[in-house]
Amino acid sequence: MTIENCNTACKNGRLSIDTPRALTRLEHVRAELAKVYRLARTGQMETQDATRLCYILTSLAKVISDSNLEARVKALETAKRANDGNK
Repeated sequence: MTIENCNTACKNGRLSIDTPRALTRLEHVRAELAKVYRLARTGQMETQDATRLCYILTSLAKVISDSNLEARVKALETAKRANDGNK
């Protein structure tokens, strides 16, 4: 199945793909990657389309991971400044 066929089938209600509403967490991206893999593995999605989607999902996972790390570093820096101010 190509992406175009999948999109048409989804719009017509003939196909249900349980995509998370938002891919905001690594666990969502992991689940979506596994789903794409299963679809490609069973021949329900063209491998070329699966490759493209996996590339996008992998890029998204990297952005999420980097954002999480950035937030943690910022929190540590804020805590250090607060701690240094109390000395």
